[in-house]
Amino acid sequence: MTKNILILGYIATVINSIFLLPQIYKIYITNHTTSLSLAMYCLYTFGGILWLSYAILIKNCPLIISTGLNISASLYIIYKICQNDLKIQV
Repeated sequence: MTKNILILGYIATVINSIFLLPQIYKIYITNHTTSLSLAMYCLYTFGGILWLSYAILIKNCPLIISTGLNISASLYIIYKICQNDLKIQV
């Protein structure tokens, strides 16, 4: 793989990995998740796990990093949605 293609991959990784940060920050500050869709984040996470598996199989480091970070962020959001749903039901 040429150096320019690898640089492009890492730039895409940075950009793609920061898109969930505003949502995570808002959840962390407000602890408010009622307007978020649990199903959407579960599907997103499942798709991410498939992408991560693919990235590992083809040994694509930028894709592994990006997908791993996105799965981690999505799992945090899922955790907070479930945690808040349990508080509401009790």
